[in-house]
Amino acid sequence: MNNRKWTEEEKQHARQMRYKADEIRRLEEKIKQLESERTLFRTHATDRFKWWIKLLHDGQDPSLAWLVEHDARFLQSVSYFSWW
Repeated sequence: MNNRKWTEEEKQHARQMRYKADEIRRLEEKIKQLESERTLFRTHATDRFKWWIKLLHDGQDPSLAWLVEHDARFLQSVSYFSWW
């Protein structure tokens, strides 16, 4: 192993590199979380759309109480985000 002493500049550079590596890991985890939630939203929207089509095809009225309760539970299970 090299016993050379690090200069202060080299130490600072090493700290910055560790910080950047930690930041990259944190951002990769955030990306995974967002992709997972995007999949949940797509699935939810697809299922909801199919439900509406089936109701309209069968000439039925939706149960709005069920719809509100079900969507409220779903929205509480995912992270908050803004549409704009």
